[in-house]
Amino acid sequence: MRAVAACAGIALLLAGCASSGSVAPAGSGAEPTPAQLRQTVEDLGREVRDLRAQVEATRRVALGQRDLLGVRAEVEAVQAALQALIRDLEQRQLEAFQAMDRRLAAVSARLDELAGAPRRAETGARERSQPGGSGESPPPAPPPGPARPEPPAPAQTAAPPPPAPAEPAEASVGRGRTIHRVSPAEVAGETRVSVEADGPLSPRVFVLADPTRVILDFENAAFGFGRTPVEVDGPLLERIRFIQLRGAPTPVIRLVLGLKRSVPYWIEPQARGLVIHLGSTAPR
Repeated sequence: MRAVAACAGIALLLAGCASSGSVAPAGSGAEPTPAQLRQTVEDLGREVRDLRAQVEATRRVALGQRDLLGVRAEVEAVQAALQALIRDLEQRQLEAFQAMDRRLAAVSARLDELAGAPRRAETGARERSQPGGSGESPPPAPPPGPARPEPPAPAQTAAPPPPAPAEPAEASVGRGRTIHRVSPAEVAGETRVSVEADGPLSPRVFVLADPTRVILDFENAAFGFGRTPVEVDGPLLERIRFIQLRGAPTPVIRLVLGLKRSVPYWIEPQARGLVIHLGSTAPR
């Protein structure tokens, strides 16, 4: 701005000198002509206009940078608010699942109690209708003779329940397991998620879209580690979440793999867990 003011002053001074005819170029004896003075004034005015344009452009750039910084701060604030909202929704969903699970467990226990009441009543009636309460035929009457004191009757004991049928080996796979670790890795052009447990696992697997997620539900399983979500910076996988979907009497835990896009996958069973292959198909 000082340069602009100086140039403007010089232009006014030269204009005044031109009108009075008292200014001569340095080192020359002849006075400048009016045409030369006008040309000098026009050159100085052009330079002043250029300087003003440069100052205005610099001011606009500074204002634009401040606007961009303000917009960036607003975008970051909106992103933080959205992330907090997502975390709050996930926590509310988890609490709602847990409350519903407790209600279902109470209803299931009540149904079992109501269903067992008729069976207990029928068993008691059957035992009362049988002699001796044990289901055996009464002993033959002794021959007549001198009266003898009768021995005390043996205490009635309920018959032991029949042993429960053995559960097939296939039904025990994935039951009563503890998952100790879930770790992702990039191997041979695919993403592998290793689920380590104390035995084989047999989850229920399905896929949800928008956003794309591969979900595994493990019945009668428990977490052996913290349930903090795992952020993954990979080409296919971006996040792993853990949810206690249901509690007692039959707990169910959920493993959610958040994908960046829809990709093929297959599951490889292991003796102590399983491996999820993302981005490839099962070998034939």
